[in-house]
Amino acid sequence: MASEPSYWTWKHKSRARVKEQLASIQSEFDVVDGDNVIDEDGVIDEDGVIDEDGVINEDGVIDEDGVIEGFPCDDEEIDLEAILSDEVLISDSESETNVNDLEDKLTTWALEENVTHSALNKLLRILKCHHPSLPLDACTLLKTTRSEVIALQEKAGGTYHYFGILPSMKSTLEAYRSNLTSGMCLKLQINVDGLPLFRSSTQFWPILGLVQNLPNHKPFVIALFAGNGKPELYEYMEDFVEDINNLEKGFFFKEIPLSLKLEAMVCDAPARAY
Repeated sequence: MASEPSYWTWKHKSRARVKEQLASIQSEFDVVDGDNVIDEDGVIDEDGVIDEDGVINEDGVIDEDGVIEGFPCDDEEIDLEAILSDEVLISDSESETNVNDLEDKLTTWALEENVTHSALNKLLRILKCHHPSLPLDACTLLKTTRSEVIALQEKAGGTYHYFGILPSMKSTLEAYRSNLTSGMCLKLQINVDGLPLFRSSTQFWPILGLVQNLPNHKPFVIALFAGNGKPELYEYMEDFVEDINNLEKGFFFKEIPLSLKLEAMVCDAPARAY
């Protein structure tokens, strides 16, 4: 499949085409019937006879002064740059459309094929020579937002951060907004589990949530704890308990009144041993 011409190729071809058309138009006005030339003493009428007073033909092209209407006189200059600039503006607009279409295709391909940012950056540097409007960075192309800085706390005997129930399940509610009805009660399942991060004594204790009565059964992180042992129970669960009590009273999501109910709490043996 033949590749589309680049912006610069299109621009050069556009300029050449306009110059060729102008030269053709000028030659048609300079020569009549291939042999008779318009001179300074008069104009050629329909019969090919020079009339010193000038003749206006049926289309009104030649006026009484022997001047060709619609074409510059001797003391006027053809504004070639203005004509070419109009053509270039058209080609610029088409080129911008082509680049935007290329960006969309590259974005879709990179996401579907799980292309790394490093590999995509190398590809963009190659394409930049042929498409100057393309970005050089994969984050710019994919419109990746920068990660927010997470404020960590020294709490419950280790390092701790609470994300919150509603902010954590926001993407789930957005994805299944059509399933939400006014006054609906969301059934929340909680999982607390401990797992070793390294071969040392460092442990990782997340609080995970899942909405049972929505189609998307994917867990989301509510809180994280990392320390050399089990977290202190009261401080570890303090934010979660306060959060769930407030949400059980009801809340609004996109102007839809909802409520939340703790349906189940799933824990492994170490967590149940508290």
